[in-house]
Amino acid sequence: MDNALQAIFTWQFLLFCLAIFGITLVIRKIVEYLLANNTFIAKESKVWRDLILPILPVLVGVIFALFAKAYPYPVDMSAASARAAWGVASGLLSGLGYRIVNSFITAFIVNKIPGAVVKDSNLEENPIATAVVNAMAVEEKTEDKNN
Repeated sequence: MDNALQAIFTWQFLLFCLAIFGITLVIRKIVEYLLANNTFIAKESKVWRDLILPILPVLVGVIFALFAKAYPYPVDMSAASARAAWGVASGLLSGLGYRIVNSFITAFIVNKIPGAVVKDSNLEENPIATAVVNAMAVEEKTEDKNN
């Protein structure tokens, strides 16, 4: 299973997921600002919350993948259908990819910078962050024993 996860979560995939997450976040903030200032659709509407928001990362992923022909995909993806499938998978996992990268960065800051204050509550609420912090602590203890 570890080999499968390593094949999926390459730097290309995580960077693509982060780009989709960022683009989706910007679109969401702009649309929600416009919805808050105009009363034609409520920001809390079921269509926005339950239909458009879950589909938006997938659509952004597909559109981004179709236009990003020169992106360094892990394998040759010259066909538009292959890039579209990559975009669908990246869009579906963009939120998870963001949480993984955020957890690694948070764990790195907490473990490597003495006295660092991380204002994010990831370490208490996010099991991925907790696992990363624990793994880094075990690795650090093993290094200390070897030295």
